Amino acid sequence: MQTNFPEGGIINLTINNMDGNHLPSPAPAPEDKRPLRDQDRRDRRGHQRYNARHENLTSSLNTSMVVEAKQVQTESITCNKVDGNVFLNYVIGDEKYNTRIHSNDYFWEKNKVFFQDDFCMFYRILKDTFEGNTENMFKWSIIQKNNDKIMIELENTNKFFGFKTTIELEKTESEFNVLRKRILILEKENEKMCEDINLLKRACKGLLENAGEGET
Repeated sequence: MQTNFPEGGIINLTINNMDGNHLPSPAPAPEDKRPLRDQDRRDRRGHQRYNARHENLTSSLNTSMVVEAKQVQTESITCNKVDGNVFLNYVIGDEKYNTRIHSNDYFWEKNKVFFQDDFCMFYRILKDTFEGNTENMFKWSIIQKNNDKIMIELENTNKFFGFKTTIELEKTESEFNVLRKRILILEKENEKMCEDINLLKRACKGLLENAGEGET
């Protein structure tokens, strides 16, 4: 540090050997402890209410946008007539049920009185009923369902000549299940053949050993 005393008694200080890193930092601004004005209070409360409404709205949107996925099973029923046979096929999801009705079957003998003993009329009524003819006075519903079959109720809603009858449809296996069963059967047959071959090998080996001992 060098001190110079110029004329007039004014002291001039020159500081050397001090870089910027050692300079003192400025003092922090004093905290404003003045009471809030009414307008400031209103602005602060309004800002808080806005944040609360925004959070509630965001939460509601996130909740309402969550939609639970549900598997929808498709259902269909068809009716066809081939060579004097009426075929009903009912499908729901991966399950299939069907039946065949012939004019010589017990079902027809029991129910032909309801269809004027006309098998062709019976077929037309079934086809219209199951394939959605809304002008038809018949309606159908499933009244029983299990792993092996379903029972379909056919109802004539006529006020004076109404009746009900049931048709049984048996469950049919899918192609995948049929192939799977065939594969299992073939695997068992193959295991049996392997066992028989091993028995023959052991028998042949025993015969060869006995023949060798006889020669000696």
